[in-house]
Amino acid sequence: MRLFTATILLFPAIFWGQQTPYITQFFNIKQNINPALTGIGEKVSGFIALRQNWANTPINYLTNIVSLESPFSQQRIGLGVIAIQDNLPTERKIILRGNASYKINLLSGFMIFGLSAGYIHSRFDAQQLQIKDPSDPFLISIHNINYFSSSFGAAYKRDTYILGVCIKNLNRPSTNYNTLYGSNSPTNRIYAFYIEKKIILSQALTLLNYLQTAYSTKQDCYLSFIPYITYKNDISLGLAYRTNTTISIMGSMRLSRLAQNLDNLSICYAYEHGLGKLNNVTKNTHEIGIKIDFELSPKLKAIEKKPKEVSPLDF
Repeated sequence: MRLFTATILLFPAIFWGQQTPYITQFFNIKQNINPALTGIGEKVSGFIALRQNWANTPINYLTNIVSLESPFSQQRIGLGVIAIQDNLPTERKIILRGNASYKINLLSGFMIFGLSAGYIHSRFDAQQLQIKDPSDPFLISIHNINYFSSSFGAAYKRDTYILGVCIKNLNRPSTNYNTLYGSNSPTNRIYAFYIEKKIILSQALTLLNYLQTAYSTKQDCYLSFIPYITYKNDISLGLAYRTNTTISIMGSMRLSRLAQNLDNLSICYAYEHGLGKLNNVTKNTHEIGIKIDFELSPKLKAIEKKPKEVSPLDF
């Protein structure tokens, strides 16, 4: 543990721009953090969210997210789909992604491997783009961009620990999109590593610590830390810090607190605040989401009976 912590602390740099989907953005969608986490829960899970990015700025925009995932074959296989729509002043982007995972039981826990493949369509308003080099033939002819994106993930779980790795943009397009997308360009491969540790504080309280670092081929990197506390698996609250970039507050509440027939529904909220110079540009971000969980049929139940684990990833 000390060696792992010391290693990721070697990356105290700035990863400019909006949060990537690996951390506070879409944190309630397990399969979007790592395809290996697709459908590893005990329920069919759906999530719908509306995210207002960089509120109260000229470049504010909305992101709509729809996600559905489920385990199959006695929870050995997980399948999921994600649809994301970004409505920026200069761009309209649609992302359709399918995820699949496979679990291998081990004596000391289990390994999970996952793959993600998606289609991205972006339509640009060339009149709104501020192009530094108007003579660039790629930028002059830009209108629509279509490309496929894939990623690979793996995770190891033992007791209250989860170790994971995710590699994004495995099949990189030949066209260089760095001018438009910066660090998040599809031509930049991203490597993300994380560790999750759950601590049972009492019968009612559970603390989950989530630590992650990511590195891109553009030599950008960041470190994020999220402590999350859950009360009776109904109410969760957490903080997120990303090195020199943003700080976030996230929470969720199961609606059974309001009515017994709403036990399968949860409402989630996240607030993100930029730090330092970034705050002068991005200001604040708000995200609100609704999550619904369906019980599995007897055929999809787990092979082995274990106490239900409490995790903010299972909102």
